[in-house]
Amino acid sequence: MAYKHCARRYHKQERKNCFFPSVTINDQPRFGYRGAMLDVARHFFSFEEVKTFIDILALHNINRFHWHLTDDQGWRIEIKKYPRLTEVSSMRPETMVGHDASKFDGKPHGGFYTQEQARAIVKYAADRHIMVVPEIDMPGHMVAALAAYPELGCTGGPYKVRTTWGVAEDVLCAGNERTLKFAKEVLFGGDEHLPWRISLHWWRRMSKVELGKMLPLPSPY
Repeated sequence: MAYKHCARRYHKQERKNCFFPSVTINDQPRFGYRGAMLDVARHFFSFEEVKTFIDILALHNINRFHWHLTDDQGWRIEIKKYPRLTEVSSMRPETMVGHDASKFDGKPHGGFYTQEQARAIVKYAADRHIMVVPEIDMPGHMVAALAAYPELGCTGGPYKVRTTWGVAEDVLCAGNERTLKFAKEVLFGGDEHLPWRISLHWWRRMSKVELGKMLPLPSPY
């Protein structure tokens, strides 16, 4: 109220002194983890647009940037050991319009971030006291990756980068040695998926680790 009163006096050009009592304000966020997600897998945002998003987070005192980098509709991060992830998986020929699976925009959509750009974004966020939390899903949400490396799937494909939304049945084959190697070299983070497609590779691995004693199969994650 005192501030409003002084502001009115100044606006009326009364030119009288305004006095404010000195105070100490103790304040802190209610939550230690304050996050926001940007899904660049389904809809790609450029390097500069990501930086702008980070600026918005900093303005609102958000301290975690959840960077959703991969999904069935696109792969957005450069992995030099697996170049086809950006050559093939980063592009889809068109996109479903709204929620109507019979309508498509006919426009190619895609893009990816180089490793140098990813490091720059991590630093840009850190300079604003924001931690980047990247998400690369497995074993589901991997159709884009399977389009580039079909041998990692349970059926062998062929696979295509998805142009529609929803949940795909195709997932990584956990019984495949090449898939496990891929996961160790590339992936972090987990996500749900439909009941696993049981392959011969899976049954062989299950018999080795005796996973069947711990979890009935097939079962969703």
